[in-house]
Amino acid sequence: MTDRDALYAAVLAAPDDDTPRLVYADYLDDTGNRADAIRGRFIRNQVALARAEPWSKEYDRLSRATAPVEFHYAKEWATGMEGVVLAAGNSFVRGFLGQVTCYSKKFVSDGAKLFAAHPIRAVKFAAMTSTRGAAPAADLAASPLLARVHTLYLNGGAVDDWYVGVVAASPNVAALRSLSLEAAVVGRDGIGRIGSDGYFPGVRELTLWNTVNENNTAALTGSRSLARLEVLSVARAGLKIGPPLRGPGAVALAESPHLRGLTELELYGQELRKRGAEAFAAAYSWPGLRRLSLRGNEIPGSAIPAFAANPHLRSLRTIDFRFNDIKAGDLVPLRRALPETRLLTDDTEHPIRLVLLPEDQP
Repeated sequence: MTDRDALYAAVLAAPDDDTPRLVYADYLDDTGNRADAIRGRFIRNQVALARAEPWSKEYDRLSRATAPVEFHYAKEWATGMEGVVLAAGNSFVRGFLGQVTCYSKKFVSDGAKLFAAHPIRAVKFAAMTSTRGAAPAADLAASPLLARVHTLYLNGGAVDDWYVGVVAASPNVAALRSLSLEAAVVGRDGIGRIGSDGYFPGVRELTLWNTVNENNTAALTGSRSLARLEVLSVARAGLKIGPPLRGPGAVALAESPHLRGLTELELYGQELRKRGAEAFAAAYSWPGLRRLSLRGNEIPGSAIPAFAANPHLRSLRTIDFRFNDIKAGDLVPLRRALPETRLLTDDTEHPIRLVLLPEDQP
């Protein structure tokens, strides 16, 4: 085994430890090879990105530095997975391939190849409504490979309360930290038990994409087991299921006694508009929320004074108002009330350009 192979094996053996990754990056620097230097710099930048305060200026700087490199070199660096993962939906985390998208049947039968090739910790299952590509719930739950995953994406109409319950009861997901349910048909039984003993007990980050709407918000707001959540995203886009949260649903989230431990909240595409945003701003009382995203909610600039009037927002490090009818000039009262908070709008943030810097070019 070469030094390169031994150092890479150390990364695979400890996927949550940054030290082997940085040691591998140092080795790449010392080879004198330009391609290795590009990869080593990318590893260090992505490790720093993972450590940075999300949505901070440093996070933004590192995102802009690493995104073009990943875009141009991902195929070259993500080898050894042919026939197992899909071409899209795979991403690098902390310098190495960390998230893959595949059919659940392939994961059960051939997933070991993925972990032998890359330090993968996040898996998204595609087309779970397809009998050809989707594994039965019992087969997926029985796979010991799930124990190597800390972020899991389950999506599609086949993911109902029963399906989620079978997977949640598996001892292989006891250490799962992040769960995403996308376009899933789940209610109080599926959502309300998340975080309880024997039902995804370790989950601290929950994403509900086209899953929660104004008709079933109570499944989320009334669940005591969700008190351990730190990050919550309730999003609605593309194939939209049921009515959006609007004001009443958003206020219910703000008033829920079981969601007080959140440090990050995203409400995306929920059509809050002016009245809903003002009602949400008035009800907001999270003691330790650091990041709030209200993107794509048709909020006008005239709703900003309601946010400025609530002193509970002072704990926030960042508020994301992008994809709304809000300009930087509308934020004057909020900047006065929250001088230390970063406020994002479409006219202050610019898209990431996927153009390599000279030092990252082949």
